[in-house]
Amino acid sequence: MPPIADVAQAWGSFVSHNQLLKKYLPSNNLTLTLDSQAQTCRTHTTGIAFQNEEKMKYITTIALASLAIAAQATVFATGDLAIVGYNSSNPDDVAIVSLVAFESGTSFYMTDYGWRSANDGFRGGGEGWIKVTATRNYSAGEVFVIRREINGTSPAVAGLENADFTFEFDGATNPEFAPNGTGDQVFLFQGDFTDSSNTTTPATFTNGAMIFGLNAEGTGAGANGWQTDATSSTTSALPNALVEGQTAVGLFPAGSTELANAAYNRVVTSGTKEELLAAIANRANWTSSASLIDFDSSSYSVEAIPEPATMTALGLALVAIARKRRK
Repeated sequence: MPPIADVAQAWGSFVSHNQLLKKYLPSNNLTLTLDSQAQTCRTHTTGIAFQNEEKMKYITTIALASLAIAAQATVFATGDLAIVGYNSSNPDDVAIVSLVAFESGTSFYMTDYGWRSANDGFRGGGEGWIKVTATRNYSAGEVFVIRREINGTSPAVAGLENADFTFEFDGATNPEFAPNGTGDQVFLFQGDFTDSSNTTTPATFTNGAMIFGLNAEGTGAGANGWQTDATSSTTSALPNALVEGQTAVGLFPAGSTELANAAYNRVVTSGTKEELLAAIANRANWTSSASLIDFDSSSYSVEAIPEPATMTALGLALVAIARKRRK
C-alpha cells in the first residue's frame, strides 16, 4: 500500500485543484485524474496488474471522501480574509487577501457601516453594503480588488468591478457602499444579514462570522485607532469579535494624520495565517496617501494547515486503507 506521506501528498494535490495524481504507481501505468470542479474521477490504464488496481482504490477512497467537501461554498472564520488596501477618493477600492482557499459560490459581505458600542450590530442608515460571491475557486494567498466607481460609469454592473465575482447591493441602481474620503471603515463578514434603514435599529447578521475590520476615521479615535461608538456615518467601535492588531486595524489613532487612501506595505508576505494577520493588522506596516494607491496584487505565500473537516475525511480514508491492509 502507499505510505502515509504519499497518501497525504495525494490528498494535497487533490484539494489544490487541477492537479494530476501520479502517486505510488509502478512504471507509471496507472493515472488517476481528479477534477474537483466537475466532480469527476477518471482512471487511465495501460497493462495494469491487479495490485495496481488495488492501489488505485486506496487513492480513489480519498478522492471520494473529499468530493462532498470540495464542491461546497466555504464557511469563513474570523481572519480568513484580510483587507490590505483601501482607496476612498474615487474610485473606492478595497484590496483583500484570502488567507485560506475558498470555493466558487462562496459569499461574504463588505460594508462601510460602523459597529455599535452595544455590540449588537451595525449602525444602519445612510451607508451601505455589498454581497460578494465568487465565480471561481480561490487559492490561499490570492489578492483581489473590488472597485466601486462613484459615478457609476464603469462598464461593470452598477460600477462594481471584478470579473471573478458577482454582486448584490442595497442601492436601487448603485451600491450605497461608498467609503467617505474624509474617513470611514470597512468590515468583512459572512452570515445571514438583516439590514436597517435607520440609525436607531441595528443592522445585524447571524450564523456567521465577523472576518476583518479596518478603520480609516481618525476623528475621535482612541489609542487603538477606533472610536468608542458609531455615533455618525464615519465612526465605529471595534467589534468584540475582532482584535486590534490581529484581525482588525485602526489606521489613524489619536494624534495621527488621517489620509484618504492606505495600503499594507507587504513587509511580510509569507508565513502562517496568524503571522500574516499580525503583520497586516499592524498599522506601522501601512502607508497612507492623499492620492489613489495602485495596489500590488501579487499573491502571498500562506503555510497551509489542514482544516478539521479535511483531516476527518483523510482520517476516514486512512482507516479504510489500514483495514484493507490487515485482510
